[in-house]
Amino acid sequence: MDRIRVALGEEKISYFGASYGTALGAAYATLFPERTDRVVLDSNLGGPALDRDAQRRFAPGLEDRFGDFARWAAQRHPTYGLGRTPREVRANFVALAERLDRSPVAGIDGATFRFFMFSATYADSSFTMIAPLWQSLADGDARAAARNAATLETARPEQARAGSPVPHDNTLSAYLAYVCNDTDWPEDVATYQRDVAADRARYPCTAERPRTSTRAPSGPTPPRLPW
Repeated sequence: MDRIRVALGEEKISYFGASYGTALGAAYATLFPERTDRVVLDSNLGGPALDRDAQRRFAPGLEDRFGDFARWAAQRHPTYGLGRTPREVRANFVALAERLDRSPVAGIDGATFRFFMFSATYADSSFTMIAPLWQSLADGDARAAARNAATLETARPEQARAGSPVPHDNTLSAYLAYVCNDTDWPEDVATYQRDVAADRARYPCTAERPRTSTRAPSGPTPPRLPW
């Protein structure tokens, strides 16, 4: 980032960072306070890296955010049939996710459905895309579910532009690269098994996903310090 500043010929740079970008911005401002101008950090990780603790915060985050979608869906029950009250919407979501764990529809299992919901709650504008997917999955309509899932996929920022040269798995590949190398992760499977069991009970909207290991099967290279 500082080399970018040099290349631009600027004495100071302004910075906007969201999510993992808050870690980069905080690190830069800490290392080079005299070279920063205006800095905006949105959706702070709560630490200097997307480490295991930050990963675990995704689950309560969705639990908090889900209420916004549930209220929206309850007001539109005649259209989507997801539940007449926010409480009913939430109960129906958990029940459908568990049903999809046992019997996927159009290749969409419970974990995939939970991830679609997790992604859709990042912006209110995505509510109108996740609701039809939920509806088609609940109806067991595989063709409609596949079509609605594709709509959600193409709405992802890196896929939104027609003819985008960005590979579909680019975001996940980059994500794993820095998550696996920024900090150390437990290497014993039992740790993750215990966390998964606890998370399934405590945060049913995401179930086990945020506590599952994202540690890459890397070589002997030790993790770098966050800063």
